[in-house]
Amino acid sequence: DLIKNLAKRKQLEQALSLAENLLDVKEPKEDIFKKFGLDTKIQDPQTKIGDVWLYKEIISKNVPTLIKSGKSKAFSFLCKLLNKAIKISIELESENEDFSFIWRPAIEEHPQNIKEDVKNVLVDVVRDATELLIKENLASLEEIIAHLESYSYPIFRRIILYLLWRFSEEAQELISKYLTDYHLFSDPHFRHEYTLLLQKAFRSLSPEEKKKIFKWIENGPEPELLEGKSSEERERYKRGWLHKQLARFNFEDLPEKWQKQYKELVKEFGEPEHPDLGVYFSTWSGPTSPLTVEELRQKPVEEIINFCVTISNPELK
Repeated sequence: DLIKNLAKRKQLEQALSLAENLLDVKEPKEDIFKKFGLDTKIQDPQTKIGDVWLYKEIISKNVPTLIKSGKSKAFSFLCKLLNKAIKISIELESENEDFSFIWRPAIEEHPQNIKEDVKNVLVDVVRDATELLIKENLASLEEIIAHLESYSYPIFRRIILYLLWRFSEEAQELISKYLTDYHLFSDPHFRHEYTLLLQKAFRSLSPEEKKKIFKWIENGPEPELLEGKSSEERERYKRGWLHKQLARFNFEDLPEKWQKQYKELVKEFGEPEHPDLGVYFSTWSGPTSPLTVEELRQKPVEEIINFCVTISNPELK
């Protein structure tokens, strides 16, 4: 309440100072990775408040007032908070990975966003803050994207793709820039948001830009994905990869030759489920196997691995 009242009275510095203190994130007290002898550090950041639900309540109620009063300063504070939470949770030399496609399948509200922790709360907060800034004309889409681009973790690029999808009428030049970025097309971090934007805005691209994207598909998967496979396995992998890539488009947006090939691949692999998601989580219990032997034989190795990971993940049971 004090944060909100300070912000309303235009005492922004004091409001932000109090918010930074109250909402800060920190390392967990117990190093569970040393305890279990693990080298990789993947952990949930802690807060002074302790309870995630209460943390979400406090930050969600204060963000609109802070954003309307502090605009870019308040938005910068929220982005830094999210960046810090990810840095605490995943200790890597590079900030080009955050595995967010696993812990946050979709930036928008989505049934696959099943985990509620500090990182996910902060993703919601940053996303909602960007929308508020745009809807209230407190900052332009270009200004917001420029600020998000200053962070290295993929989650910030994913929020950009979400914004371009959400406000596509206002950002044609930026849409072209992002849809013709091969890294965004190929990296699993961006698959969901890139696919949504591709389906919504592909038709607005120039003929040259469309050709560029189809050329990536024509070139096939990255060579390292085929390493260690037999000739027969490589060919099947390539067909499975093409099947998934073509499924990311609206069918009517595909050129005739790709439409024909896609129909043939559907006969071989079936209609693809959730082509926008690299990993799809589901739960199952019962005496009967969820997949038959024949269904397993027809699935690419990656789908089988993702399926097994989903079934065996104790958090999902």
